[in-house]
Amino acid sequence: MGQLTLISGRLQGEPTTRPTRNGGEVTFFKLKVASGNRLEFWSVATFSNTAREELAGLGEGDALSAVGELQVETYEWRGETRLNLKLTAERILALKSPPKPKKAKRAEGTGATSSTKRGCEVAAESWAALGQNDNQTVTQRFRDRILPEINEALQEGVVLGMAAPDTGGALVDDADIPF
Repeated sequence: MGQLTLISGRLQGEPTTRPTRNGGEVTFFKLKVASGNRLEFWSVATFSNTAREELAGLGEGDALSAVGELQVETYEWRGETRLNLKLTAERILALKSPPKPKKAKRAEGTGATSSTKRGCEVAAESWAALGQNDNQTVTQRFRDRILPEINEALQEGVVLGMAAPDTGGALVDDADIPF
């Protein structure tokens, strides 16, 4: 068993995923880690699905941290003994926020976007909106639309509760409701 290690660096190249003999998957990638005034290149492998999901949105040069089992091997290269640093990662944390969804393009001639409604349009369609050609009030709409739904639920045996502000969010009995 190796030493548990935490490393932070930048993704070098694209991660590759391959099937294992027992039907699982393993993902390999290289991590470029700054160590003092030199760079180290770590070979990282992970069998974890959650680690693989964290890698999914990353590209070359993106920062991440990985924790797992350390493996160090020595090898000869041009007469020089070098270290091969490997990590079998259990957890991976991307050190950047996920990309924000792109905004819809603005429709020509309007200030509104083509896929969204302005606040006044949403309010005009809500249950609380006043009627355009009548003087129907919010209270009337509440009586006409919401109360019948509440009465129907009560007839079906649904228990309704109300959280009172002075009870810390605890439900109160309907006899305690002041209306």
